[in-house]
Amino acid sequence: MEVRDVDRSHAGQRSRKTTERSGRAPAAAELAQRLRLEEHEVLDALEAYTAFDATSLDAPAFRGEDGSEQLRGETVGTVDAGYERTEDRLAIRSAVLRLPPQERRVLHMRFAEECTQSEIAEQIGVSQMQVSRIPRRTLSQLERTIQRSLAATT
Repeated sequence: MEVRDVDRSHAGQRSRKTTERSGRAPAAAELAQRLRLEEHEVLDALEAYTAFDATSLDAPAFRGEDGSEQLRGETVGTVDAGYERTEDRLAIRSAVLRLPPQERRVLHMRFAEECTQSEIAEQIGVSQMQVSRIPRRTLSQLERTIQRSLAATT
């Protein structure tokens, strides 16, 4: 029998009634016997039943030694550095897409494909000296564009 076939609320209600009557939570084996189910089915049903038992985020999670309470809502969630990295990546992508195609190609060849300046010069038909200037100039331009973009969003 699948857990979806088990009446979850019945298993949960039976557990709660037994707790109220005896002052202790019934063992899974005890509930399984009363409900004529396998023990693992009862355990699955009880676990699913807890999904219906919500606790307020304004409820105390615990008390400190000094007697102060910490609310549940204060214990969940953290600042995720991934959001800031995502914003940075979006700013970089936007700035790179504004570059002329040749400058994008040079940056890709230099940093993604790890081509030498000589290889890049040969492929795009310019001197190695010109290639040495393109990444430097383009990276400076990208830095300014990204800084302006990030400053505008904050």
